[in-house]
Amino acid sequence: MSDRAEFLHAIQINPDADAPRLLLADWLEEQGDADWARFIRLSCDAAKSPKDSGNPEPDLQERCELYFRIQERMLEGLADLPGLQWGDGLDPRQRGLREAVVVSSPRTLVAEIDPIIRRTCLRFVTLMNPTIESLAEVLQLPQIATWHSLALVGWPAVTDEAVEQLLACPNLPRLRWLRLDGGKRSQLTNGAIRLLAESPLMDQLTRLDLQENLPLELGSAPMRSLKKRCGDTCELLLPQVRRTRRRR
Repeated sequence: MSDRAEFLHAIQINPDADAPRLLLADWLEEQGDADWARFIRLSCDAAKSPKDSGNPEPDLQERCELYFRIQERMLEGLADLPGLQWGDGLDPRQRGLREAVVVSSPRTLVAEIDPIIRRTCLRFVTLMNPTIESLAEVLQLPQIATWHSLALVGWPAVTDEAVEQLLACPNLPRLRWLRLDGGKRSQLTNGAIRLLAESPLMDQLTRLDLQENLPLELGSAPMRSLKKRCGDTCELLLPQVRRTRRRR
């Protein structure tokens, strides 16, 4: 391989594996970028550490120092794209790349998707307030096949129609986490819950987050079906029922 884009392509083909990332680290070191190479290797190690061990990450300080020095060139021109806010690259899940982004302009994401995937591997994506039309444009992109987690946040993003579009999308084979956050203006109905419960997508999800949607009928038949479908393989997060104390 002769350039960074080729190594990133190998990572995009197998984004869960460390091996292509470590090959990128070797190449970066050969190109004189020892800081980024070291950061990738340390981040891959950090991602393997148990999250709940209670022990501090031994190389965290070094990773922070390296990240401070390399964070701008990690994006290489992507930082100035309007409507895209890149996440903290220190998150060990990203293993040395900038893979998390909050999108407030789906139009920019669609227009710039090719330059983006030549510079990084998108895996953790939040879409803020997309319209039905803009959501459809994003879901048509074959490049979203690397996405591990997707959050739809705000109104009018979280509706039954949006859920139907999402579940019909053939371009999300690696999606594991799905968050639907409509807040108090959520328009999710039992129809959307039924679609989720019956969808093949549930076979691949390990987390479904619905906890920021009010109101949801937590005792409805579709919700019971969804809980049963999730079982022990998919963590289902639902709104917490708040009990009010009666005044005496």
